[in-house]
Amino acid sequence: DDTGEFVWDDRAAILGNPDVLGHRGIGQLFSNDFWGQQMSSSDSHKSFRPLAVLSFLISRIVYGINARGFHFDNVFLHALVVYFYSKFCFRLTETYLARDPKQAWHVAAAASVFYSVHPVHVEPVCSIVGRSDILCGLFFIVGLLCYTTSTIKTEALGFVAGVLSTMSKELGVTVYGVFAVNDLIKMVAATDSQKCRRLKLSSPPQLIKFVMAFASAMSLTAIHISLHGDTILHKFTILENSIYLIPKRYYRILNYMNIDTLYLWKLVFPFRLSYDYGWPCIPHVE
Repeated sequence: DDTGEFVWDDRAAILGNPDVLGHRGIGQLFSNDFWGQQMSSSDSHKSFRPLAVLSFLISRIVYGINARGFHFDNVFLHALVVYFYSKFCFRLTETYLARDPKQAWHVAAAASVFYSVHPVHVEPVCSIVGRSDILCGLFFIVGLLCYTTSTIKTEALGFVAGVLSTMSKELGVTVYGVFAVNDLIKMVAATDSQKCRRLKLSSPPQLIKFVMAFASAMSLTAIHISLHGDTILHKFTILENSIYLIPKRYYRILNYMNIDTLYLWKLVFPFRLSYDYGWPCIPHVE
């Protein structure tokens, strides 16, 4: 909002969050959810994103309760994501598609421009609470950059970046699956014996790395669940997730498939968008 006001979920995440307002110690960020409630509470949203909340706290210290300052940080972080994304695209293009660095940079620049303006990436920048998505994406891409450098030190940094991505938003844990896919692609691409030998010498054996990636993902998931207390899952209201409340499993699955198809369509053709597709914007399939 260019008037400098906090709107919608920004109010709850910033103005209504004691962790952001500095009413609690920083240590409690690691036991509270994104909205400032105890993770173990039955009312908790179960969204464990301490790095995102820490970034809000830093923004509040720097700018005070000024929405424009929070928006500025979102734009700055988005610019960082686009920069690292361009470097990652250049590496992929130069390695697998175009050997000419100039041509690779052209492809990377075009991909980065598209990434920077696509609504699915712009929306988190416009909404302050989207900070968690931006930070998750930032550490996700930095992790990929480090891991694909294929040295023991950079791969270790990639694993650390994966932890930071997961602590920004839960989806970040999927980066370890991308690590495994990357290793599979390299193994397929390394067809001659010289490439295979160089691949084995530059990094730990592939099987060990697969195990490490799987163990990291499972460990982070287990830590997250351990914070939930007696209530493992958040109890959604009809406004948050109306499909969850459909009694019959068959219709729940059918409606989730419908939603996923619609979102995929919006991803490819981002027209006639809405800031919130909550109930009853999308009718149930019956």
